[in-house]
Amino acid sequence: MINVHDGDTLTVQQGWQKVKVRLCGIDAPELAQSLGVESRNQLRQFIASAGNQVILYGNDIDRYGRRVAEVFVPDPTPQQPEQEKVLNDEMVRVGMAYHYAKYSDRCPNGRSGLVKAEAEAQSKRLGVWSVANAVKPWDYRKRQ
Repeated sequence: MINVHDGDTLTVQQGWQKVKVRLCGIDAPELAQSLGVESRNQLRQFIASAGNQVILYGNDIDRYGRRVAEVFVPDPTPQQPEQEKVLNDEMVRVGMAYHYAKYSDRCPNGRSGLVKAEAEAQSKRLGVWSVANAVKPWDYRKRQ
């Protein structure tokens, strides 16, 4: 069982335990913000297309008690049946989250995938980069 709260937070079932997970190195729009619901739905879609199976990599805990991790899903091809994709990178690549540079150096695989994904989304003006005067979520919270 997986419950997606928004574009960067989900709850997974690990055995008998439910674990709240924050995708490391990204920040998605809040549900009340522009593209917030779309971001949540995109993460849901990625997970559903992988049969609701995820692999977590990382054991940091944030100040809210959430496990901070890279989230992988199977993405097999005939040539590479064991291939996986990193949902953190994919959410940024499709423009449904920002690379959160302040924290991405803590991701187990580093920030290079996130940097590349954000540059791709920006150049194609996808998702959050298509909105005029796009405001990053952490800038939005400062204004409240």
